[in-house]
Amino acid sequence: MDKIIPAEAFTIFISSPSGLDTERSIVMEEIGALSDRQLHPKAPALSVVTWPHDIAAGAGYYGQLVINRQVADYDILVCLVGTRMGTPTPRANSGTEEEFDGAIEAMLSGRSVQVLLFFSNVPAKPQNLDPNQLLLVRAFREKASRLGVLYHTYDDYEAFRHLFQVSLREACELLSNNAVPNQYCPTLDEGFTESHSQTILLGNVFLGTRETGPQRADSHIISLAEYRRSDVCLTGTFTCSSAYFRFGFKYYDSREPLFIVGTVQTVGQNIVVHIGKNTDKPTWFVTSHRAGYRMGPNVILEGMEEPTVTRFALDIRSSGIVTLSLDDKQIYETFFPLDGIPNLAILAWGDEHEYYCEIRDLKLHVCLRPDIQK
Repeated sequence: MDKIIPAEAFTIFISSPSGLDTERSIVMEEIGALSDRQLHPKAPALSVVTWPHDIAAGAGYYGQLVINRQVADYDILVCLVGTRMGTPTPRANSGTEEEFDGAIEAMLSGRSVQVLLFFSNVPAKPQNLDPNQLLLVRAFREKASRLGVLYHTYDDYEAFRHLFQVSLREACELLSNNAVPNQYCPTLDEGFTESHSQTILLGNVFLGTRETGPQRADSHIISLAEYRRSDVCLTGTFTCSSAYFRFGFKYYDSREPLFIVGTVQTVGQNIVVHIGKNTDKPTWFVTSHRAGYRMGPNVILEGMEEPTVTRFALDIRSSGIVTLSLDDKQIYETFFPLDGIPNLAILAWGDEHEYYCEIRDLKLHVCLRPDIQK
């Protein structure tokens, strides 16, 4: 009897930090069960790639690159996250997060990749919990939401099994029907005006001392993934009466960490520009960094002595020009073409000092370039 060859074959890559062996076993069981039920000749074959069983040894700039090269062509990413993210890589807070970012990058390039993301809420022993890892898990969950990824949270293993069954069937169906719209490809929104511009109201943001953040930093992240080929401008008003503060913006590739241990500055593809004030002087100054390196000394902002309210405009052009203005006066300009998935973080920190900053009437103005207005 001739062997029946399925019309399609889907590759599933399972990504997770350590400590989720039960979930990984359930995933393998359910993939096998679905394959057994799909007896129709045209039903897709399902193959699984996992670390470390299906990854060959190799060499690269760092270990995660070896994995990335070998799993570049999967159709479904199953991403499992518990109480920790794992070991940081040069591009992300963990290998799992870098693999997730790779799936988003694949979507940006037009591939029909399905992402099945699950967060565990199964009770864990308190002595096994790392506050810093929990902070990274929360940041990852928030990033997934900003990128438009619908994830599931489960309280026990049977709930996870059911959620995974439903999600896997739906993913295979969408791939089989080739009905997976790429939400990250820029399209002209119906709400755009004739000038192809849009203003998104972001409300008010309040940033203050956080003991768990490096340099007591607090942040508010705005995903720019869907606007990566557009001109954007973030506007609002800033108020801070603290004796010491740092307030500014980090424009960076979202595959890279926002912070590292001990500092808000990180190596990689990013720029940071911030205004600040010290306790011994009333004047404000501006400072900029690129890839973690300071770009010259502080520049005093003449006439900026404890103003009550300051208007700001951070302008990011698709051409790579980035400028920052305060009260209609430009205080910073650089050329920074970002070729990854862009994120914009509003940052505030106080080092050893207490601080509180108010950012009000926050708006994101988006203007599509003519060549993508189709």
